[in-house]
Amino acid sequence: MVPDEYHDFFLGIITVGGALIGLLFVAISVRPANLEDDDRVVMRVRATAALLAFLDAVIISLVALLPGASFGRAAVGIGIAGTVSIVTLLVAVLRRRHRLRTGELIQALVLVGGQLTAYVLQVVQGVRIPHHSTTAQGIGFQATLIIVLLFVGVFRAWEYVGGPRTGILGTVDELRHHTEPAVKE
Repeated sequence: MVPDEYHDFFLGIITVGGALIGLLFVAISVRPANLEDDDRVVMRVRATAALLAFLDAVIISLVALLPGASFGRAAVGIGIAGTVSIVTLLVAVLRRRHRLRTGELIQALVLVGGQLTAYVLQVVQGVRIPHHSTTAQGIGFQATLIIVLLFVGVFRAWEYVGGPRTGILGTVDELRHHTEPAVKE
């Protein structure tokens, strides 16, 4: 169990993460199944990456509120599972790289790299948290990672539902590929 000052944070993360998982399940259930094999794999990987990020946040938060539970061990276990899953995602992205536009590939690699980094840091920092600690040692860092993973999960879910690309790379890529010639009068 973590110190009292983190109780409301972890309780809030459980609520937000649970809602996001529910919304992702709805999105998955209404997604058309008639995609080509390669696209189906990419969509499955996006959904899995989002779900992993949301589950990480919820599970770590649940453990944080459980009396007598080892927060550090939970962070290590979930971080290892996330790392393995994201490495699988990286392989899928690299196999499909020739079909992606430059902006899409950069975005995919940044997201995969960011999520992988978060999981590796979660493992490294989780090892440093004493087994039955009731101090804030390492908890703040793990809380920050949870926020990062929720952000990545939302971005992955946005990709999954086919939301328009946002940010500088998305805007530049769209301008480059969707600019129509001016109409002469």
